[in-house]
Amino acid sequence: MSQQRSRTSRLLVLGVILLVAFGLRAWRLDRLELWFDETASYFVARKPPLEIVAYSARAIQEHPPGYYLLLHAWMSLAGESEFALRYLSLLAGVAFVPLLYRVARRWEGEGVALLAAILATMSPFAVAYAQEARMYTWVALLGFLLIVGVRRALVVGGGWWVVAGMLIVIGMAFHYLFALLVAAIDLYVFWRWGRIRQWRRLLLWFSVQAVGVVLLALWLLNAPGPADTLLDAIRPEWTNQPTPWVKLDKIIKDWTVGEIRNDAAYDRALSMAVALWLLAALGLVTSLRGRGRRKSAASVADLPALLMIVLGVPIVAGVVIVPIVVGRYFIGSLFAFLFALALGLRALWQWRRPSGSLGLALVLTIFGYGLVYQYILGRGNNFGRILRATEVEMAPGDAIILTHPHLWPQVSYYGSRPLEQYAFVPDVPHPLDPHEIEARLEPILATHNRIVLGPVAPANTEPASVERRLNKLAFPAEKRWYPDSVFVATYLAPRPLRNETTPWVWAETVALPRWEHSEPTVMAGDGLRIEFHWKVLKPLSKRYLLSIQLVDADGQVWAERLSEPCNAWCPTDKWKAGDTPDENHALLVPADTPPGHYTVQLSWRDLETSTPLPLTAGGSGVVVTLLDVTVTGALVDVPPPPPTHPLAIRFADTLELLGSDGPTGPIHAGDRLPLALLWRLPARAAAKTTALTAATAEVELWPEQGSAPLARWELPLATEDYPPARWPPGRSVRGRHLLDTPPALAPGRYRLVLHVRDEHDWPLRFTLDGNPHKARTFTEILPHKKTPDEVVLQTITVEDRPRSFSLPPIAAPLAVAWAQGVTLRGAEWPATVPPGATVPVRLVWEAGGPTDRPYKIFVHLRDQDNQVVAQHDDLPAAGAAPTMSWARGEVVVDEHPLVLPPDLAPGRYTLVVGLYHEPSGQRLPRTWDKADEYVLGALEVLTR
Repeated sequence: MSQQRSRTSRLLVLGVILLVAFGLRAWRLDRLELWFDETASYFVARKPPLEIVAYSARAIQEHPPGYYLLLHAWMSLAGESEFALRYLSLLAGVAFVPLLYRVARRWEGEGVALLAAILATMSPFAVAYAQEARMYTWVALLGFLLIVGVRRALVVGGGWWVVAGMLIVIGMAFHYLFALLVAAIDLYVFWRWGRIRQWRRLLLWFSVQAVGVVLLALWLLNAPGPADTLLDAIRPEWTNQPTPWVKLDKIIKDWTVGEIRNDAAYDRALSMAVALWLLAALGLVTSLRGRGRRKSAASVADLPALLMIVLGVPIVAGVVIVPIVVGRYFIGSLFAFLFALALGLRALWQWRRPSGSLGLALVLTIFGYGLVYQYILGRGNNFGRILRATEVEMAPGDAIILTHPHLWPQVSYYGSRPLEQYAFVPDVPHPLDPHEIEARLEPILATHNRIVLGPVAPANTEPASVERRLNKLAFPAEKRWYPDSVFVATYLAPRPLRNETTPWVWAETVALPRWEHSEPTVMAGDGLRIEFHWKVLKPLSKRYLLSIQLVDADGQVWAERLSEPCNAWCPTDKWKAGDTPDENHALLVPADTPPGHYTVQLSWRDLETSTPLPLTAGGSGVVVTLLDVTVTGALVDVPPPPPTHPLAIRFADTLELLGSDGPTGPIHAGDRLPLALLWRLPARAAAKTTALTAATAEVELWPEQGSAPLARWELPLATEDYPPARWPPGRSVRGRHLLDTPPALAPGRYRLVLHVRDEHDWPLRFTLDGNPHKARTFTEILPHKKTPDEVVLQTITVEDRPRSFSLPPIAAPLAVAWAQGVTLRGAEWPATVPPGATVPVRLVWEAGGPTDRPYKIFVHLRDQDNQVVAQHDDLPAAGAAPTMSWARGEVVVDEHPLVLPPDLAPGRYTLVVGLYHEPSGQRLPRTWDKADEYVLGALEVLTR
């Protein structure tokens, strides 16, 4: 009974260990994308079996075909996902644990077996390669099985010789450096023969091994790839290879804490690695010294020697022979290291039980340190996921340039196009000079309209050289940054340009005497090409962004190019007086932009504060209109930008709503809410569009718990002059709208509800999630909950804005009272300024409560004839604190930048302030004299 209970307990413990081993290896198995080596595994394994063999034979720096053939068979069963590809390695990694336990229990007993199984379970090195679609866990398993098979063959003979021979052939078919493990076993067999003198078994071993040697020789004679790899390894470039100590340092760290890619953490790992290797050495030495007293059978007396030979020979030979060394190359000997560690822990346990407990805690702590980095750090820079996201937004004819020739395996797995459609610049694994780069770029620019550079990672070969040449040869349109300093840049190919001369000067510092542009008629999906020829009048101490916007008649921004000059390669803080920098830009017009007339506007903004540079010549303000453009129909196959909130709703079988773009974060009461609706007209519904000519979109703002809508907006589907009858079937069209939210809106959660009404003002029925719904009138919709018959565009959160109820320091306090409790408590501005300057006028208001309507603040600068020479009108705090949201006793600090004309005559001017309601033009009167403005004081304009 006790024996049965002991067996049950042992199996339970082993089951727990196996469960942990599986969990560690399966946890977030696909959290990281496949890196270069893993995608190479996929690239080779997806070929037919005979082609796998042929490819492995001819390819340089490639492994033998064994693992790829196994992965090919596995893919046909499990699929090609990241999880499926890695799961094959997981199987070998988990199987390694119980096999190690069983063998260790037979060789050294239950205690050592449990320790070895725990160490194999927790080893970050073993876990790392069980989560990688490569052959290394299988090499570790095959190496372990080979050693077990050889020992069994030396003891009992028989069919174990056949097993050992098969394992040699299979192991060599998985990794060429498996030969080092075979050489170590040869040394062990010679040592063993010196003790037992059994010629027959020695001859049997080498006869079995000869079969593997002959097969390997035949393979190498008919495989130019391995031969070329050997020649490649002795190239002059490899003569300056790392020292043996550097190689050994790499191995001892890899085997203990795993291949950590964090340099600082990896440097700290040396002491931990040395501690574990010393513990393994202790296990080997103590086992060797005490074995004679405990064991006498020749079949087990040589275990320490076996472990030392299997550990030492491959590593020493590899350090001497292999030019570049990593720990995984010798993973076939991993079992020996884990076994030695278990013996070291047993030695500590036998010496003092607390020492054994502390030793085990130390090993598990070091392994835990390595596991943390294994799970939080990965290889690569999410190249594949970024590539997939980029290709979704590309047209089939767009070119993709990648800046490293060795990215092709990752492209073959993650890319959606044939490999031949990707351009690699450089196409050799070393940098190119600028003339060579241009020679490779020019045919690409000549045959494509749009070019995408990237994804580009810092490790790529000279990506800066390629980017800088593209900035000169083409027109940069967009540059997106991703984590780990990865970016994707979009360019438009060159086109003929028109020359323009202009008088514009910003802040008496930067002038634009000349610029060029492409045709002002642009198809949606294409872009406007612009070349600026700047002149630097004074040095700039700050970095500024250039803003180029496509704006409609209502002031809606449909596209913007916001970038530093030269795509950030010639920042303004490097410009010197007298410089004449030339640089290119492209303003992309989204493919779903409605046809019509737009203007292109230009301004400069401070990189840190977004403060605009004022014009001091050629105009006033901060924005100039470059030109008027006409947007026509969309380019074929150019996808529009995806909506932030995707939807799939069909109205009356004639109109599809694909999604909406609204605020992505909280808003404040009174904010102007941007809303874009993305529509599409199905091709088969083209004949029915006349019924939609006068259709409108009606949007309501409902509280999550409420009985009535708080705001309602009636909007055109796209624009007033672009009804659905003019839409091309099958193409998406975007409508952009600005919704003024109620200034008194209470903090909370709200939902935007959409209805589409036909020309008779009847709501259209719609299909949501494949289920038809009749359209109800607003009074029929249950007000207190979301019903299936309403289209909810998104839920928004309204937060209360920051408020202050104490007056700031004011040099000259005021007490100017207007109606509805509005009081001006202070005003500050500089006493003297030059013409063309921006005058900061700071007003301090105190509220008696919310007003009955939203009032704007006006600040006028008037001359002696009371004529306005400069003014600034805006909602309080630039719209952040509308008067209808003011609370009793609240203090609002209100900034008004007053831009003076550059040709303003010197003299004394007067500043005047007041409030007015913009829709009606009605001004708010003062309380004591009913005047509708207040004279703040004088401003002196100096001689330039």
